[in-house]
Amino acid sequence: MRDTVTVILVRHGQSTWNETNRWQGQADPPLSDLGRAQARRVAQRLRSEPIRALYSSDLRRAFETAQIIGKALGLEPQAEPRLRELDVGTWAGLTREQIAERYPEQWQAWRAYEEKRPGGGETFGEMQQRAASALEDIIVAHYTKTICLVTHGGVVYAIRGHALGLKMGAKLFEGLPPNRNTAITILRFQEGKTELQLVMDASHLDDIGDW
Repeated sequence: MRDTVTVILVRHGQSTWNETNRWQGQADPPLSDLGRAQARRVAQRLRSEPIRALYSSDLRRAFETAQIIGKALGLEPQAEPRLRELDVGTWAGLTREQIAERYPEQWQAWRAYEEKRPGGGETFGEMQQRAASALEDIIVAHYTKTICLVTHGGVVYAIRGHALGLKMGAKLFEGLPPNRNTAITILRFQEGKTELQLVMDASHLDDIGDW
């Protein structure tokens, strides 16, 4: 009988590039002041969860968020590069409007969820595969525990899709609430089955806003 593992996924707080609506990918801007406030809010919310291990993307906006969470929980975050956001290559630092103007064919392919490399970066499938491998390794290391992973918007979608047997594509995004900064998604794994307990909930931000 397989033990139960609960995985709490947290999107990072607002970064300085979120604040100016620039695409980040694997570029490394820090949290904004609002992002740090959001991280403190989600940290307080997570204090009621029996979290025993804390992992994070090694990009600053995620790792800073994880450090704030870790301080509240008495845990040191462990950096995991496989939890990085999708690599968007030359799109990094551009707004949606700039990408659509400079790379119109790539932009249309992106919007159609085609397996292309935005800005010469990586495909949806490649990102989902590496994120899923990180998830599986972490689960194996922490049977019977609750684990928190601090990561990025695209990776939250990718891990949720992997857990439910869905590839990156339009179906994966149907009926979901906005994936706000520091939104929480909770997955429970038991006996080979996956239960989705919470999806992109950010009620802890109701009075301070987000990107």
